[in-house]
Amino acid sequence: MKEFGGAQTEDLFYHPVCRDQLFALRSSAALPKERPELRRSKRGCRAGVIFPAQIHPDLYISRTRSCAGRITADPSHPGHGLFSPLPSGRRLRSIRTKTSRYMNSFFPSAIRLLNTKQPAVTCTVKKWSEETEEALKDCFNTTLWDVFRNAHREDIDNLTNCITDYINFCVENTVPTRTVRSFSNSKLWITPDIKGAFVSGDKEELKTVQRELRRKIRQEKDNYRRKMENQLQQNNICGVWKGLKTISGFKEQKSQPVVSSAATPATVCAPNRLPTHSRHFTLSPMPTPPNNTSLLQPVPHTPHQVRMALKKNRARKATGPDGIHSRLLKSCTDQLCGILSHMFNLSLKLGRVPKLWKKSCIVPVPKTPHPKELNSYRPVALTSHLMKTLERLVLNHLRPLVSSFMDPLQFAYQPSIGVDDAIIYLLHSSLTHLEKAGSTVRIMFFDFSSTFNTIQPRLLGDKLQVAGVDHHLTTWILDYLTQRPQFVRVKGSESDRLLCSTGVPQGTVLAPFLFTLYTADFSYSTSSCHLQKFSDDSAAVGLITDGDDTEYRGLIQDFVDWSLRNNLQINAGKTKELVVVFCRCNNPPPAQVNILGTDVDVVESYRYLGVQLNNNLDWTHNTDALVKRGNSRLFLLRRLRSFGVQGPLLRTFYDSVVGSAIFYGIVCWSSSITDRDRKRMDRLVRRANSVLGCPLDSVVVVGNGRMMAKLSSMLNNTSHPLQDTLTALGSSFSERLLHPRCVKERYRRSFLPAAVRLHNKHNAR
Repeated sequence: MKEFGGAQTEDLFYHPVCRDQLFALRSSAALPKERPELRRSKRGCRAGVIFPAQIHPDLYISRTRSCAGRITADPSHPGHGLFSPLPSGRRLRSIRTKTSRYMNSFFPSAIRLLNTKQPAVTCTVKKWSEETEEALKDCFNTTLWDVFRNAHREDIDNLTNCITDYINFCVENTVPTRTVRSFSNSKLWITPDIKGAFVSGDKEELKTVQRELRRKIRQEKDNYRRKMENQLQQNNICGVWKGLKTISGFKEQKSQPVVSSAATPATVCAPNRLPTHSRHFTLSPMPTPPNNTSLLQPVPHTPHQVRMALKKNRARKATGPDGIHSRLLKSCTDQLCGILSHMFNLSLKLGRVPKLWKKSCIVPVPKTPHPKELNSYRPVALTSHLMKTLERLVLNHLRPLVSSFMDPLQFAYQPSIGVDDAIIYLLHSSLTHLEKAGSTVRIMFFDFSSTFNTIQPRLLGDKLQVAGVDHHLTTWILDYLTQRPQFVRVKGSESDRLLCSTGVPQGTVLAPFLFTLYTADFSYSTSSCHLQKFSDDSAAVGLITDGDDTEYRGLIQDFVDWSLRNNLQINAGKTKELVVVFCRCNNPPPAQVNILGTDVDVVESYRYLGVQLNNNLDWTHNTDALVKRGNSRLFLLRRLRSFGVQGPLLRTFYDSVVGSAIFYGIVCWSSSITDRDRKRMDRLVRRANSVLGCPLDSVVVVGNGRMMAKLSSMLNNTSHPLQDTLTALGSSFSERLLHPRCVKERYRRSFLPAAVRLHNKHNAR
């Protein structure tokens, strides 16, 4: 120890005068190895004189509540500090501190305030059980629902409010509640016994208490693991999956918006700004839906149909603004299907949606880990579960009416068609064209801003009538989308109520399908150009020969003009173009496409529907992304293994989390990747195999199996965009398929030729 102003310095840097207020990190962990004069000597003391003036000021942290969050100053730089940690002292050695680049790089920004913690969250939850469900069933069985019908007749708003209040009244008087306090770092296996063991001992019995604490933690972890195994045996997949995510830390809660009265785009998000930002008001007033009910014919929904729709509710979904729990609707379907079918039919007959069902609570979900502006949030609407049930019934009736009007190259929200089909169609069109000499493929990936929030109900109503939708159903949809009360909820704070008549609420059942209807009137598909869509992800593909891109540019301009007429905002800054050309001649690059006064950037790689596509149409960038994602998921698998989870539970987590990340889009790339990339992927599988302790299928085995399944699905789906191509490959003599003519090895190793070879090999056995 060394003398400093009459005081002694020890391993912990503090001055005796400030002992009760300041503490710092241990010097042995804070000093660099490259500075031997500041390290411990063999005698156990300091080789140099160490005192607070030599320590980086960021290491000082206030210990008292009154000074929480205040960082002290360096005595050698008094102008930089908030207060001085020492009443007096003199600088004994010149050392680079505050302004030193070396010291700034040495002390990372990860050093946090040790006394900072998040407050406990207190909430009130309902204790649902089989007894409470049976009590509610008895209550609703003895209810005279005709009293409500006769009292309100065709007053749909008062009828809905009255029945909703009655259901909530029964729930409040039947289901008990309890108050729960949750902490940010609390785990489900930390029981009150463990917390008691943690605080039971004093300093003399610290080792005994720590030993008892470790024993109890191991015991409670084992009990929690057995609980999940019992849930798996009872086929409670939801409970098992929730427990696995809790243990592994998979998809932890992202950063939430910060509530502030003075919101700035860089740091905060005020609730009162979000509803105005997301609703995109139009200058012209919205048309009022017609009130002439003589032209409207009801669409009857039987109690059996309502019962089946109610059973599709998930019990753990958040309640809407009306307060009705989804678990109540799922458990009391037989008792409520009669009165609900009457309410649904009355709403469709009148062409009006009750105001309570139109009301939505907007929850801003961050798109990025650290959002900085309002556009970085996705406004997800929480609506009534009764309204979602009615939406399912309407969707089942609406889908067959507009099947002939839908865009054949819309791959979203279609039965037996998904992301893999969209990527396969794009690659098949590109690779078949690149078989020709002097060919080029240009792909324009469009990006829209706030797509669902900019839909105009008036334009949607016109398109519904063109598609052949009934007049009463069109009127009901327009009433549903206009004059919608909504408010924003952020961390317990709620904004003012506003009426919105633009867009469709995200998170509802009808919203995705209504958007596909809204964009279905623009479709383009020729032998040299086509526009394919997956919801709001649109891609214009130009198959160019000899540099003639006139049709390709015309398609892009037509699509931009159509978007402007339909109030869809194209983000030209995020719109990218991918140019694929394998010609060895030194031709100049094609001229950039200009959209709304902005030249579109030509990129080497683009992430389309979760798959990395590059200008060589190989899978190097995609493999790098999959390996990176797979390594992060393997860490979660090891955490489960260290927890004691094994057997079926560990395999379930692997198939759901790890395998889904490693084999994402495998039908598109399994036959086309290089041997080097395949070995990298197999190495991930072997590492997962060592953790699981059971054999796992390789990339080739998994890819071949899924390619066979995808080809079989495409053959059985008559509405698939590649159905004509597959029909031309059929044989009239056997179940074998004709192999496509391939000139380049690149096309021969793509999905369709490889799947045909697997299909013929399987049928030859």
